[in-house]
Amino acid sequence: MKVLIADDQISTHQYLEAVLDWEALGFNKVYHTYNGQETLDLLASKKPEILILDIEMPKMNGINVMKKD
Repeated sequence: MKVLIADDQISTHQYLEAVLDWEALGFNKVYHTYNGQETLDLLASKKPEILILDIEMPKMNGINVMKKD
C-alpha cells in the first residue's frame, strides 16, 4: 500500500517518518508533497490508498484539494 503525507511543514513529515513504522503497518511506499498542487499531481499519478492532508498549504489548501480530487 501507498501513503501520501501532504503538509508544508517539513517537521511534520520528519515526525511521521520517525514515529510510525510504515512497513509494519503494511505500507511499502511513503510519498511526500509540500503544497496543494503537488498533492493533486501525485494523487493522480501514484494513487495512494491513504492521504494525510494538511488544511493550510501554499498554492491550494487541503479543502480545495479534496474538492478537486
